[in-house]
Amino acid sequence: MPQERSFDLERAHTAYEAVQPMLAALAPADVARVTLDLRHAAVRTLKLAELTSAPELRARFAELPATAFDLGHLDQLANLGWAAWYIHTQGLTHSAPTSNARLPADLVARSYDLRARLLKLVDYHLADHPTAGPEVASIRAGTGYFDLASDLHRLAALCEAHKDAIEGDPRNYRPEDAHDAQEASIAIIQTLAEGQTPEALTAATQQAHIFTLLRNAYDDVLTTARWLLRHEPHRLGDFQSLHFNPAPRRRGAAAATVEPEPA
Repeated sequence: MPQERSFDLERAHTAYEAVQPMLAALAPADVARVTLDLRHAAVRTLKLAELTSAPELRARFAELPATAFDLGHLDQLANLGWAAWYIHTQGLTHSAPTSNARLPADLVARSYDLRARLLKLVDYHLADHPTAGPEVASIRAGTGYFDLASDLHRLAALCEAHKDAIEGDPRNYRPEDAHDAQEASIAIIQTLAEGQTPEALTAATQQAHIFTLLRNAYDDVLTTARWLLRHEPHRLGDFQSLHFNPAPRRRGAAAATVEPEPA
């Protein structure tokens, strides 16, 4: 687990206010599903912010061209960590909000049919892809209507990005599916939003929005830091993924040195 630290309510609230423009600017279709405890993510993010604030390492980040690395992600880490912790302390749940809206039966049937066919398509062609493979695995785990909308958007994006790899599939590839999936995703989100109170919608979306921003910044900084320190392996042990949990050590056994894949 990340090193214990004390919660600073004033610092956390200030950070929460500071990231509000970033939360508001995030496109709904880009919002990720929360996949771990926000406090865990917050504490690990604050740790990474400390590590990368060391003058020597920060100078290395600053030397990278803007086209290769967004220095803003480095600057945002601490605020995103504290803001996530603040949202966690406010009792925001990790589940999707309840909604009084009912999805039309034909939209539900069409959406699940699209999801199933596109998931088969990308799973067969992209499961072993270094970046698309983990995305496919994450989509496969989705449940519920909010996840269905997100899954359709992500599947459509994968199909567009890897069209050359999948368009020759005679069984599951249909040229119109990516467009239809995007339209179904928008229809689901709009329908569900109509059945929610503003308070419920705000509480339910803030934790997903902050997690999305935090994860994106964390992964970008982490990947870049590992590359910058690639010739100093003795320093890499402190740079772990958000999902990393050390395996318990058996009596007399050496500590694990390989980071497990995220669940």
